Amino acid sequence: MRITIAFLQKRSKKKPDDSCPIYVRFTYKGKRAEISTKVFTEKGLWDNLKERMAGSTNKAKTINNRLDKIATNILDVYNQFEAQNWKNRPK
Repeated sequence: MRITIAFLQKRSKKKPDDSCPIYVRFTYKGKRAEISTKVFTEKGLWDNLKERMAGSTNKAKTINNRLDKIATNILDVYNQFEAQNWKNRPK
């Protein structure tokens, strides 16, 4: 089994300053979960195809690094879960 991880901007939850929250969506065995990353970006600065903040500003680099760390943490938990399941599998 594998896990898929995607980042998306929730424009429906726009704040008064026109920034929108970034959510992480991950799917495993057909089950989907969505969690807020607590990161906000302006509408026009989000690249939907790359699932990252557009540009090369320090802010964009910092936010993209945070998103990379979130994805890495999810993959770490997934790998630990898979390793535990592998150990406990019936022989």
